[in-house]
Amino acid sequence: MVEEGGWQRAGGENTEIPEPDFDDPEGFVDDISNDELLPDMMAKAPREADGIENVVIIDGIPKTEKVAKLKEKLDGIWAKMAGVPIYQEFPTEMAPQKKSGEMMEHTKGYCFLEFEDEETALRAMENLHKYAFDKKHVFCANLFTDFEKFEATPETWVEPTRKQHEDMGNLMQHMEEPDAFDQFIVTFADGKQTESYLNRRPEIELLHSRKSWTNRGVDFSPTGKFVATYHDQGIALWVYTPQFAASQSKARGIWSRSHRFKHDQVDNMQFSPDERYIVTGNGARGDAHSTVIIYDVWSSQEKRKFTVQTGETGHMEWPHLKWSADSRYFARQTEDTISVYELPACGLLDKRSVKCPGVRGFSWSPKDNYIAYWVPEQGEAPARVTIISVPRRHEIRVKNFTMSTTSKWRGRTRARTSPCAWIDPSRARGAATCPHSRSST
Repeated sequence: MVEEGGWQRAGGENTEIPEPDFDDPEGFVDDISNDELLPDMMAKAPREADGIENVVIIDGIPKTEKVAKLKEKLDGIWAKMAGVPIYQEFPTEMAPQKKSGEMMEHTKGYCFLEFEDEETALRAMENLHKYAFDKKHVFCANLFTDFEKFEATPETWVEPTRKQHEDMGNLMQHMEEPDAFDQFIVTFADGKQTESYLNRRPEIELLHSRKSWTNRGVDFSPTGKFVATYHDQGIALWVYTPQFAASQSKARGIWSRSHRFKHDQVDNMQFSPDERYIVTGNGARGDAHSTVIIYDVWSSQEKRKFTVQTGETGHMEWPHLKWSADSRYFARQTEDTISVYELPACGLLDKRSVKCPGVRGFSWSPKDNYIAYWVPEQGEAPARVTIISVPRRHEIRVKNFTMSTTSKWRGRTRARTSPCAWIDPSRARGAATCPHSRSST
């Protein structure tokens, strides 16, 4: 070695410096992962999903050699159902044409749509999922970021274990109370104590007392058959079973648990009028979006999920979904639109929403499948109340008003329905609502 200015020169004075060899020796096994070796750097490494949260995969499009014609037709569907994507890609492959056998470019049956942001992509996925392109093709829409979920799907299907049926008795026996006394539930001590009572006369009767039964109050179903309790993991439904009063189990007693529905950090819930479905909702938590889930009570299966923008407040308006009186439909309001969904498939009615520019609120009729929606004054245009029929979407009546801020919808229960509007100019904001109907002689 020769020192030059404090440095050592490798290979001698007149030789070139050999290139170092970084190859591992033969038989070397690296048993240290990058996460263990460089934890700080790997924590900052970009994830595989970074930058693709706004990409939607549409599966189920036709496989055809008429690529340009297919794109033209799909562009119309994107614009109507999801908004115009900023980029779209249709993977193709060479395949023989059916008639001539000539090799031509064909679509592979799926495409990628990139939208402006993640929220637009979420709405597009919800609107395009299960959309019927024609009799043979139904779209299946998923976010690109869901690929990890599908990768974790086991290759072999395992039949789920059938839950053993347990007879709960007559779930409507609370309606057979001889003196028709109602039950009510009180939650106190910051929600840590819950008691249910029978509203007897002259003194009320304590039926049930329990600690930490619910996180935030309880809700009765429309007929009182179910009581819903709130928990960090979701909603539990309970039924009145006095025959189990002596049970020491937490799931059995005066009120016995019949169903559980998972929805983390749930804030709200709602029953459909016929108690066949429940709707659960939670507010935004940090970067997470607010979500609304519809469950079938009979099967405990999730029917549909919506991702909801909550704005600056972080809270969504509740109830987010509004039900028709016969529970055949539910509707939700978004910007300038009202979307009506049909049960039990929970699909968008006629695959399109009702356009209502400037809509501020809506309500179902308490008897018939009519929707009344309200649009406030805009410049010189007066406020407007419109009543439409469902499912035909026919406009039953349109009425303009001035100096109005809210409206209510009234109808007769006998003979034909005769809607009329009630205007309240004193409220700063409001919505078209449908109070109970009045009888006409």
